Formats: sequence, C-alpha cells, structure tokens
Amino acid sequence: MEFVRLLALFTIVSALAATSASAWDYVREGTGGLAVLVHPSGDVISAGSQGDPHAGLHEGVAVRHDARTGAEKWRYRFSQGGSGTKSVVLVHAPGDSLFIVSMQGGRYGGDSADVLRLDAAGGQMQWSIHLDETALASAAVDPLGELVVAGATSGPDGVYGDQDFLVIKFSGSTGAELWRSVTDGSLQNDDRAQAVAVTEQGDVFVGGFLGDDPVLNFPDFSLLKLSGNDGSEQWRSGVPSLEAHGGEVRSLAIDSAGDVVAAGAASLGGWCDFVVAKFAHGDGHEIWRHVENFSCDFASAVATDPSDNVLVTGALSSFSTLKLSGQTGTLVWRHDLPVPPGCTGHAGECTAGQRLRVLANGNAVVAGSGPEGSVNEIVVVELDASSGAALWSHRSHHPDSCGDGGWGGMGLDASPDGNVAVAGNYWAQVDGVCTWPPVMRYVAKRIAPDVDGDDVDADDDNCLVASNPLQLDSDSDGFGDACDADYDNTGRVTIGDLQHFRSVFELSRGDPGFDPAADHDNSGAIMLNDLQVLRRSFSSAPGPSALACAGTVPCFKPDL
Repeated sequence: MEFVRLLALFTIVSALAATSASAWDYVREGTGGLAVLVHPSGDVISAGSQGDPHAGLHEGVAVRHDARTGAEKWRYRFSQGGSGTKSVVLVHAPGDSLFIVSMQGGRYGGDSADVLRLDAAGGQMQWSIHLDETALASAAVDPLGELVVAGATSGPDGVYGDQDFLVIKFSGSTGAELWRSVTDGSLQNDDRAQAVAVTEQGDVFVGGFLGDDPVLNFPDFSLLKLSGNDGSEQWRSGVPSLEAHGGEVRSLAIDSAGDVVAAGAASLGGWCDFVVAKFAHGDGHEIWRHVENFSCDFASAVATDPSDNVLVTGALSSFSTLKLSGQTGTLVWRHDLPVPPGCTGHAGECTAGQRLRVLANGNAVVAGSGPEGSVNEIVVVELDASSGAALWSHRSHHPDSCGDGGWGGMGLDASPDGNVAVAGNYWAQVDGVCTWPPVMRYVAKRIAPDVDGDDVDADDDNCLVASNPLQLDSDSDGFGDACDADYDNTGRVTIGDLQHFRSVFELSRGDPGFDPAADHDNSGAIMLNDLQVLRRSFSSAPGPSALACAGTVPCFKPDL
C-alpha cells in the first residue's frame, strides 16, 4: 500500500529550456545564404550567392541538401556575374516544384531579377524569366498555383532615383506574364513593394513604401489591395508618419477572416517606431494599431497563429518578439534577447529578429542576429505559444568566424511539426586574422532541436524529451532507458510494468534481480526518481524516440 500511495502522490516535474544542436552545417565560399525551404521529404533547399566575390566570381545558386547529412543532391545556377545576388525568395510550387525569385546587382549599377520554376526532385529548370531594371523582394502563390511577385522597377519618366512600386502575376505553369501593376508615388522618389500576400479568393495585398505626402517628403508605410484578376487597385491604406524619415511595410500576414496584418516602421514620435497594424480586407480601414518606441525600432516579420493571434519579430531595444491579440492588438507576451554591452547605437545595429515561422502548435520559431561576447551570431529560438518562454535556442558560431549573422539577408523555414532550417553567412578569418574587406562564407544548416538538452541531435536521440547523453538502451528496443518504462515490450506502459517495477524497487546494481532498464536515471539504484518515468508514461507508449526502428528488438542507432 505504501508503494501505491507514493505512486498516487507523485507529480510530473519538467524543465524545457535547453540549447539545440545543428543536424548539419553546410559552408561554401560566397557572400551568403539568403533563403531556405524545408521540403515535405525533410530535405532542405537553400539559395544565395556563392563564389569568390573578390575575384568577381558571383553565382546565384540553389542547392537541395539531404535531410540527414546536408550533402548536395542537386545544384542549380540561376545567375552569374554582376555584383552578386542581393536577395532570393523560395516558394513551394504546385506538384514537386519550386519557384525561385532572385535579384542581382549589376556590375556598374542597375538591378535585375530572375523568376524561374524548378523541378524540386532533380533541379531541372521548367521555365525562366529575366527582368532588367527590376528589383524583386517578395513572392506568394495564389490558390490556382499562379505566382505573384513584388518589388520595384525604374520609373518611365527618367528621373534619377525614381523607382516605382511593382507587382507582377505570372502563370505558374508557363511563366507567362498575366498582369502587371505599377504604382508611382507623387513625389517621384524611391517607391518599393517589399511584401506580398494572397487571399483564399486570389486577391493580392502588397506592402512597402510610397511617397505621396509633399509635407513629409519621404516614402511612407503603405498597403494596397489589388484584384487577383487584373491587378487593378481596390484600395490603398497605411500608417502615415508624423515627421521626416517616413516609414515602410516589411512583412504581411492574412488571418482566417481575410483581414491583413502589416508590420514595419513609421515615424510617429520617434525617429522610427515599431509598428504592427491590422486592416479590414473589404475597404482597408484600420482595425487596430500596435506601436512600440524605444530608439530606432522596426518590425521585420509577422505571422498569425492557429487562433489568429499575431506574432511579430524585429528590433525593439533588442532582438524582440511579441505576441499580440488578433482581436485588439494588445500585448500578450514579449521575449527579448539582451543587447551587447558594446552596442552604443540602436538595437537594430547590433541585434534584431529577421525571420519568423509559426508551428502547428502555435509556437514561434524566430531567427536573427544576436550577440555572444563581442561577436554576433546567427540565433534561432523556439518560443512557447502561451508564455513566450524559450523552449530551445541555437547559436551559430564557426571556429574561423569574425562574426556570424544575416548581413545582407538570411533565410528561415520550419515545417509544421518543427523541422527547422536556416541560411545566412559569416565573416571568415584569413590566416587567423579578420581582414577588411571581409571574406564571407555561405551557410545553410538544418537544426535538430535538442529539447532535452543532452547534446544529442534530435535526429539521433532515442529519448527526445528526456536528457540521456549516454543513450543507454538496456533492452535494445530503440527507446532509451530514460524514457522507457515498457519493460515487457508490449508497446504500452501497463499494470504489468508497474508490477515489475515494484518487484525491483530499491534494488541496487549488483543485487540479485536488479534490472538496469528500470534504473532510468542510471544512478545505480532503482528509486523514486525512476518511478517518475513510469508515472508520467503510464497507459502510454514509451519514448518518444527519433529512431525509425524504435519498438523492434534489436534496434540500434545508425552510428553504432
């Protein structure tokens, strides 16, 4: 009876803040990885600029990486020459295909863009479009599989520096241009679309900056809705700045009602303020606005969760991520990474959130640059949906690095179940010295979140949520001892396992009948700590384990 009483009183104790390990790290010479996409198979596709920029060798490339090793399965070069690839967007296309939207700088100025569709299985090009005097920054696919891209094009009036707000819709199957929308602000200065999103009905939201206010005389935080049929403007809205410096939309998200959330910056009382605003899909009126002002602040990326709450990351006194009520825009929680002591300017000069994905469970995965001592690193963090607490974090710092980060851009993607990949760059040492101009490296990596903090990659961990650095598995069933109270290997922890535990309770290593499988913490004695494992998994399956053979005997880790 005493044993049963102890079992009934036992409670589950868990701690989930941990670091994560990289499943693989792919590094090549080049100015950097700019985009990344997780394929449904688990493979990763990265894209960016490779080659030796000091020798004038620039190649815009896309690479498909093996999910487990990062090895190249195929490599496609979509541009060469000029001053290098400035930005890349990767988007899933219908079927097993991939859209690539890239922007290249000309050797003597003047941007150009390439839009293409690849077969994702083998990397073969299906169609390709080249656009001169065009800069593209964002892309989305409509419900019919057509591709919508947004950016800027040189104005027709010949005014130096005049760029016009550009949106183009291409046929997803052939690449034929279906329509084009060009908007020129009345100030004839630099107007640019930076974010695009498509509704379930096929209409297009596009955000960026337009110059229309002669008093302000700066481009401003601007949002347009266009018809998906012909690109005609349905309405125009935004957040007007109150003083010089203007504003911009950097990212868009659409909620389940079809309303649009825009995130970026505006001058509303400070030099630049962190702004998130929701607009009605029907007429563009502002539903709510959330503004934060610390120094020179901005929101970089926004998304909605399964409950239509809003997640946003950027620079706000630090690498900051906020969760806002989807109904009112009020703050639910905020997570900050600290600003390094040597950062004397605004936070965005030293650290900022740049990319964000929301998982099926509502957790947010954010990526950006963050400090570690005197050097910046690529930082990826998963934040709990309810509290904003960090569940795990990954910092990328290479041994020959003068600083890792997303200078010039970076990429992040995460599958709904939490398969995370990131792309960026780092400044590499030359003969142990940080030189100027910098020598850069292209980086792509898949991150296996080590939720239990045992320094074992999630891909190889036989106990995914129980720390077991030794990976002990006494019955060789693919479930580590730390998470396996299914002593009779029936596939479920039952009363029979409880009876077995009772028979070996308080035995020590060397005692007759001692069962190492029930010594879950490997302490050498079967005690109350071990009872916790049985208690929390009672009536459930053992594990979980990442090993494909788990549940069969024998099941061994691939490297054994």
